[in-house]
Amino acid sequence: MIRHVLASTFWILGVPLQAQQTDAQKFIGTWRLISIQADSLGGLARLGEQPTGYIYYDATGHMAAQIQPDRKRPSWTAGKPLTSAEALEALTGYTAYFGTYKVDPAAHTVTHHREGALNFDVVDYVHGRATVTADYQAVLGNEFRPFDPNQANYALETAFSARAGVRTEIAGFFHHVSRHISDRPKPFAVAWNLLGARFLHHGERGTTTYDVVVDGGGVVQRSFVDYKGIVGGQLQVRRPFNAHVGMFLHAEGQLFLVHEDQLGRNRQAGGRAEAGIRLNGRGGVMELFAGYERRPDAHPLERLSQRWALVGLRLLSR
Repeated sequence: MIRHVLASTFWILGVPLQAQQTDAQKFIGTWRLISIQADSLGGLARLGEQPTGYIYYDATGHMAAQIQPDRKRPSWTAGKPLTSAEALEALTGYTAYFGTYKVDPAAHTVTHHREGALNFDVVDYVHGRATVTADYQAVLGNEFRPFDPNQANYALETAFSARAGVRTEIAGFFHHVSRHISDRPKPFAVAWNLLGARFLHHGERGTTTYDVVVDGGGVVQRSFVDYKGIVGGQLQVRRPFNAHVGMFLHAEGQLFLVHEDQLGRNRQAGGRAEAGIRLNGRGGVMELFAGYERRPDAHPLERLSQRWALVGLRLLSR
């Protein structure tokens, strides 16, 4: 049987219902979840603000854990088969696993060796994780109609990371961008592939959390564009006022290195900054924000940068 060392989740334990006082056996008993931290960016989003659960340790070296997300969970008729949508709703955000554990008093750690698990939301290979991201962006214009979706941008990415501590990851990624227009013919592709590396760090200062991302890479394939490399960074800060209302700040920037002999231009820079209010509900999150953006090559076929102010709202699943 394959055994996995649990490294992605750390429990902050409340008062046990049963416990022994020796160092070697102090974990024996039943513990109620008080709070939880994760060592990956966005690792807690699926659990909500106040997840509930228990963890069990016995004297034979075995353990089990159950974590239920903080959101409204629908009920179903007993004995009736679930639909695919109902099964997905039941699994999303719920974590359960069992196995053995080992306490290291000198290092002040307890390690879980998983023998079985249900964790629907993440692919985790102990020392890191694998992720696949798909993003679609529609851009509205007014060239033919007052609200005309004249651009569609697709981004696909796969990444593999290694953990460099409790709150830090280093990843390698392959990133593809394809840009399309719908208001005029475009018989050729506007796209590029980027192969690069990324540094991610999650931090906390009091109730304020911050996430830092720095990445960069070389363009290994391109069509129409003159990019040869892209370097970027992101900063996101969140501060809750209470369980339902908080504020956030998000800033990101990119530097596009170009083949200067192709179009006779130097490197291009772009960025985006926004701030707003975050409203937390049981089923999701709404963000109200205002910001500013500078985007190089704003239109796929035109080599011009554009700037604009932003005001809007964003709906998230947490």
